[in-house]
Formats: sequence, structure tokens, C-alpha cells
Amino acid sequence: FPQQRRAAPTNPATTRQPPHDASAEAAVPDALITAPIRMEERIETIATLTEEHFHVEANRVAFPTVRDLAADGSPIDAVTVAARLRDKPAPEVPDGWVGYLGTVIADQGGASPASRREHVAILERLRRCREVLRVCDETAAHAAKVEVRLYDNLFRVPFPEEGVEDFLVNLNPDSLEVVKEA
Repeated sequence: FPQQRRAAPTNPATTRQPPHDASAEAAVPDALITAPIRMEERIETIATLTEEHFHVEANRVAFPTVRDLAADGSPIDAVTVAARLRDKPAPEVPDGWVGYLGTVIADQGGASPASRREHVAILERLRRCREVLRVCDETAAHAAKVEVRLYDNLFRVPFPEEGVEDFLVNLNPDSLEVVKEA
């Protein structure tokens, strides 16, 4: 007679890592900055993204600069992006923004339109997952404490009256668990 109760979940808010894909994130700036594509294609890709699509903080900071350069019709290259980012807090890598962009801009496979669209789609799916988690965390923060009664099988065996004089000996003492503040 299997035990059917499952362990109560722990609060993952303090331990979970938000869903993200650093490789896909790196491929998008790489494609936007280095790929030999028309400015219209860059603008089309940029229009589908926001800062919220990026989990890596440096990408969240760099993306608006790339977006602004595209909106101004300015060249989008590593030197121009790094120059525009000089007033922003630099990532903790050697040479600050120049070093970071040099690391990110290393053929991440984002040059083709199909791969660029796929990387953007990955970022969108992950952004939606992070948003759901954020809403769940907000909701949990406002949740009221309740008493929860967890019920299991009343008897330890399927047929408690068989083979015993008093069926009460087969009562499951753990058939009810009360959690006072769940």
C-alpha cells in the first residue's frame, strides 16, 4: 500500500536561478554588432527585443545603446557601442566595456537571419518564464498564512478488517498531518 503523500515544496525564491541562456544572449549582440546585415534587418531584430529579454546585466545595459544607435541611424560597431557605454558601470572584466564586447563579439553564430530569429525567440521564451516567476514571487509575498490538513490513507493496508480481530489496529497514525502556517 504505497505512501501517496509527497513532501511539501520548499520556498525556491531564495535558491532558484532565473531561466536564461547566456549563449543565446551573447549571440544577439554579436549579430547586431558584427553581422554583415542591412540596417533594416538590425532594426527589425531590435524592434522585437527589450531590456527584459536579457538576464545578463551587461547585456541589459548594452542593449539600449545598440537600440539607440540603430534608431539614430548610426553605425553599430564595437568601438561605437563601447564609446557610448563609457558612462555606464562597466562589467568586471579586463578593459571594461571594450573587453566585454570583445568577448561577446566572437562569432556566436548569429549572422544568419534564421539563427538570429531563433536566438531572439529563445530570449523571448526565457523572458516570459522570468516574468511568470516574478509574478509568482510577488503573489507569494502577499499570501496569507493558512492551516493546511494533509490527508493520507486512513488505514495502513487495503483491507483493514481482514486477518485481525479489531480493524482499528490497522489505522494509519500518520493519516493526517496539520501544517499550522503554510
